[in-house]
Amino acid sequence: MEPNGQVTDRVRDEVRAAVEDRATWLYLILKELSKDGKIEEIPEVNRAIFKFGQIKGAKMPPTGTPGEWARNLISPVGEKVFVQRLVKGDDDEAVIEFSYCPLVEAWRKLEASPEETALLCRMARCGDHGRIAAFPLELTFEKLLAEGDEVCRLVVRPHKEKRL
Repeated sequence: MEPNGQVTDRVRDEVRAAVEDRATWLYLILKELSKDGKIEEIPEVNRAIFKFGQIKGAKMPPTGTPGEWARNLISPVGEKVFVQRLVKGDDDEAVIEFSYCPLVEAWRKLEASPEETALLCRMARCGDHGRIAAFPLELTFEKLLAEGDEVCRLVVRPHKEKRL
């Protein structure tokens, strides 16, 4: 990062490479655990990824609104790494879009099939759900790069039953 707070391309590329490494580990572990070389969803892995998200979420500042949660999530590094932007962020709804995902890029480089890529993405999203679990909010994904969309679109709304 530059002294002026700007994220350099070098930092962006290094963070992307680190995230791609994590995606590669997940892919290779699941390939090794498969019976016939076909990746399958494993509930224990999903739970572990969810717990990872909970650890990350516990480090976020407390909030009860979608907009505030989204603004806390987005960082200058994240904006550059994921080509991320806050489309909407108020008390009723937050919409975050990003047009690059190092996880999806890693799986494609490993020649994962489109079905495997979508499955791996679904498993990785357990971390996002874990991150938001401690908040009175709910997260949905309206679009996914892993499923061929131009962006990933995350939508955060107040949870109907959970309140602070």
